[in-house]
Amino acid sequence: MLTKNIDVRLGGLAASTASSARDAAERKYPEEFKVLAKEIDETIVELKNPNLSTMKNWDDFIAFVRGRNFDKVVKAREDRVKEEAAAAARATQAAGAGAHTQSQIRPPATATGGDLDDTEKEIARMLNPGLSPDQAYAEHKKWKGVAR
Repeated sequence: MLTKNIDVRLGGLAASTASSARDAAERKYPEEFKVLAKEIDETIVELKNPNLSTMKNWDDFIAFVRGRNFDKVVKAREDRVKEEAAAAARATQAAGAGAHTQSQIRPPATATGGDLDDTEKEIARMLNPGLSPDQAYAEHKKWKGVAR
């Protein structure tokens, strides 16, 4: 009867201590609790509620579970590293991107109708020395603005 009375009075204290130790372990090993949450709970049940009231016991327990599921831990770390690299690459690309100050589309060629000014007439005659001036002007008007 005495033992039952002590268990009733101290049972809540023991549960509170175990809960505090688990919270501390979750803060210390966030990656393991994220990746191996199911395995941690299954191992606690499998070991029939081991004594996990101290941080030292949690350290040993997490090392045990991590060892049993080492491939999952390694894969999770590789995935995290890949995601961090992808996020860094996206951030670099986003920093380099932005609104263009100029249009990247070529403007249409200017209209070639109308007469040539004196400078253009001189250029037309020099570019087409074998043609008469009127033919050189016509040829220059035909090709004016095409190379833009």
